[in-house]
Parts: sequence; structure tokens; C-alpha cells
Amino acid sequence: PKVTYRVHVQTYGDQQEVSDGAVAGTSGESKRLEGAWMALSGAEGGIEYRTHVQREGWQGWVADGAMAGTEGRSLRLEALQARLTGAVAETHSVWYRVHAQTYGWLGWATDGEEAGTDGLSRRLEAMQVVVLPKGERPSDSLGGVEPSLAAPRVSAPSVEYRTHVQREGWQGWVADGAMAGTEGRSLRLEGLEARLAGGSAVGGIEYRTHVQQDGWQDWSADGAMSGTEGRSLRLEAACVRLTGEAAELFDVWYRVHAQTYGWLGWASNGDPAGTEGLSRRLEAIEVRITAKGSGAPGSTEGAFIKNGSAGISMSTVPGDRSIVAFGGYNISQDAANRLYDAINGLRGRGYDVGFMMMDLGTSKGVAYNCDGVFYGASSIKAPYIVSVASKHPEVVSAYQHDITETLFYSWDFNYKQVYFAYGKDPMREMCQESGANPAIAESLPWANYSARDLALLWTRAYELYFQSPAVERIGVWCERPNVSTIHHTLGGQYRTRSKGGWIADGGVSTPSVNGGGPLWNVSDDGGIVYAANGPYVVAIMSSVPANHDMLDQLTSAIDGAHAEIQ
Repeated sequence: PKVTYRVHVQTYGDQQEVSDGAVAGTSGESKRLEGAWMALSGAEGGIEYRTHVQREGWQGWVADGAMAGTEGRSLRLEALQARLTGAVAETHSVWYRVHAQTYGWLGWATDGEEAGTDGLSRRLEAMQVVVLPKGERPSDSLGGVEPSLAAPRVSAPSVEYRTHVQREGWQGWVADGAMAGTEGRSLRLEGLEARLAGGSAVGGIEYRTHVQQDGWQDWSADGAMSGTEGRSLRLEAACVRLTGEAAELFDVWYRVHAQTYGWLGWASNGDPAGTEGLSRRLEAIEVRITAKGSGAPGSTEGAFIKNGSAGISMSTVPGDRSIVAFGGYNISQDAANRLYDAINGLRGRGYDVGFMMMDLGTSKGVAYNCDGVFYGASSIKAPYIVSVASKHPEVVSAYQHDITETLFYSWDFNYKQVYFAYGKDPMREMCQESGANPAIAESLPWANYSARDLALLWTRAYELYFQSPAVERIGVWCERPNVSTIHHTLGGQYRTRSKGGWIADGGVSTPSVNGGGPLWNVSDDGGIVYAANGPYVVAIMSSVPANHDMLDQLTSAIDGAHAEIQ
């Protein structure tokens, strides 16, 4: 018997008919199959087949040259079945295999078995079909094609998990993204168990937890408990990963509900989720499994918050007067050239400048003259008000008018109302928590500092957004400042939170400040940019006299460098 077949391919349409194990479709072009036809000749009997179509599921069986799938609807085929009919089915078998998105060529299926993927939203890109006498099997290298996987069908396992909750004990098992734990009841998680069920891959699941007082525990696996029982100790963070073939074929994603913060971003494949060093309990967790490389179920922002970790990374960066990439960031020559062009444009006009940028997810970044000291002018106001709100949340309602006038318009009178009420102690604590120069607090209400100091203060502010509703409200008020190169240059693309400082009153020249220029000639800015590839902190200090427009080129070049960070 001879089997012939053809496919309908995205963009290309109907391909020519092939037969007996030849490849129909494409490989390496990311083109979906949308339809398939098969026919049998040279035997008493025929061939039936059906396809699993995007959104529609399994269609009915068709036979002997009829189309399976759809045409003109741009729907991918995800799986395939075929079987012989009549007398030929007694003496021969039909074998078929498919090339699936992400997984490549799968193993051979036969006589009605499923070939493709199940529940993973992966397109079929090519297929092979051959008819052989009963008892014979096609070669794995038929048509010069070696399979990537032995199994003909890839299906994700279900992940089941449960938590031990304060006062309530072990809850029932939930699965595949459902919430385990509680929300809005302030009850700590004390233990976690997880296991896999079903699926086509051989493998398991491992997980570990960060426990109050004990720190990170060793990995537990496949239903064993992680955490403690009977000791009233909170879980503070968790890691989950797959093992065996399951880890090669699928990603496991998870997120946690943490005290004060609420739901954090999604973490995956063994990365930590939760907090460390902040004494915050986990209250709930969600876990789900997806096709390898298919991306997160939602935002990954702030999946794990470790007290002071960002500050430690920034504190080790050299303060050279050259472009310094750090944290494993390999800056391209093009990005470096754009930064140097902006820097040289300012220096060529007699102005000094320093900056620091760091991605808040990866701790990768770039800096220039980040230890150069400049007069901070009004750029200190937002960090100062954050320091107050973190210790005295009532300030948000008690001084709302003064705070908004300070953050929107930078009025000194309103800023001093808050400063006279709360003094230097909040900023002393914030400098200690962030690693910024403690002399900043002692110099208030104004101060001299570096781009590194301002970046450290804003990084601490970013951490506090998740911990304090009062600080988060301050953050929202920082999203529409009247003057800011960060907001002016990038606010049309992304959400930004920033506060600039500026003055052009000259003053005495101070050798150690503003590059030796007049003390009160500056344009400074600092803040958080919620870019498409993740949030980052940026601080720019300069001796440009009260003209943030002159910093726009540098701000744009810094954002271009961040766009390279993965």
C-alpha cells in the first residue's frame, strides 16, 4: 500500500503531495500547519484521520483525501490521529509523526494514537506518514530526520499542591493555578507539599521554603513536606522546580501572596518567590505548568524582594569616569557610543555629569562618574518624603497638600512643612537601610551627594512601595512631576516615578562638588522607570544650570542601554 499526503501551511498555502515517509510542511520557519489530507492506494481499504485544531479541539474523522483542519481561518493544528480501514487494517499499520513548536520532531505514533501536543498551545509545523506490514516499525532516521523526543505526544502534567495554614492545619489539595492558603485573613503559611499527576513526561517536582529563624531548607520532592509543623514558624519565600524529562519539556511558574506586599510577580524554575530579611509571612501560593519557553502567566515584577540586595550590588560598582557596565551586563558598542556622545556633549559645553542605572530584576546596569558629588537641590525631596512615610504613614493624610505640592511643583515652603514636623531621623534610617552616605541626613534640608547615593535611595523607595501602602501612594504622586528629564523623555513610553532638582544661582566654586563648578548650578533627577523589559532605577547628577532638557539625550541613551538587558 502507498500513502500520499499533503498539508496547508501558514503563508504558503497548499503544498505539493508527498508519500511514504517524506516530510510535508516546514521546519525552522515557525509556520503552522492549518490543514492535512491523506489517501491510500494499492490495497483493499482506506485511511481515516482527524486533527486537533486551535480553540476547537478534536474534529470528526475524515477519510481518503478529504481535508482535516481549517482553511482561511489561521487556526493551527496541534495534534493528529490516523488509522487504516477495511482489509488493509488486518495486515498493515499506519505510522506518523509530527514536528511540534518548541519540541521539534516527536516519536512515531501508530494506528489511531495521538501525535502532537495536548493543552500546550503548540503548533504543528510538519509531518511524516508511512504504511508498513504489521510487526514492522519505521526507522527513527526515516527521511533523514532524527526525533527530538521518543514519545509521539507531549502533554503537561497537572501540578497539585497544598499548604499548612496557621490555626487551620493542612488544607485540601488544589491544582494548576488555584490558590492554596488564604487571602485577607493575615494567616501565615507554615508548610508546603506538591506533586505531579499525569502528563507524558517522566519526572517530578522539587520545592523548598525559607522559614522564619531557620532560613532556606533543603529541597523536598514529590509530596514530602517543606516547612515546619507544630512550631508556629512562618514561611517567607519558596522555590519550585521540575526534575527529569519534565524539566526539559515544561516550565513551572509560581507566585506568592506576602504580608504587606500582596501578590508578588511570577517566578519560575527554581528562582525564589517571596521575601528575605523583611520578616514577612507568606499567606498563599499559586503554581502552574506551561510549555517550555511560552512565557510567564503574568507580570514577573517583584517576585522576590531581599532586603538590601540591590544596594549591595550598586555599592560595588567602580566610580570611574568611563562607562562601567556591571552585574554581568555586556554593553554593546552602539549603546556605549550613544552614552559617550551624550556625556561628551555636556562636557564639551563645560558641564560635569554622573549617572547610575540598574535593572531592579537582574541587578545589571551601567554607570559613569557615579561617585562624583553634586549639589542635590530638590532631587532629595522625594526620597526624604518616602523616608517619612515609611516610618510615619499618617503623614500622607496629615500633610497631603504639602506633599503633593512638593512632588508636583517642588515648592520649598511645602517641603519644609514636612521637614520641620519630622526632622532628620527618618532620612538617617533610610540612608542606613539603603547604604547611601549618612552625611546626606545630617545636611538636610538640602545635601550634596552622588548619583550612586541617589540611586540607592530610590532603590530603597522601590522596595518600600511593596511594603507600605503609604509609600506606594507617595510613589503614585511621583508619576507626574512638573519638571523631570526622566518623566519628560520616557513618560510617554512607560510609567515613571521621579523627582528632579534644579537651580541656576551660581554660588562659590567648590573643587569637590559639581566638578569644581559653581555650587548652585545643577540639574539632577532620580527615579524608577517601569520599562517593557523590567523596571530600573536611574539617577543623573549634573552641573547643568537649571535645564533638564539638556539631559534628555543622556536619559534616552541610558534607556537604550537598559533595553539590552535580559
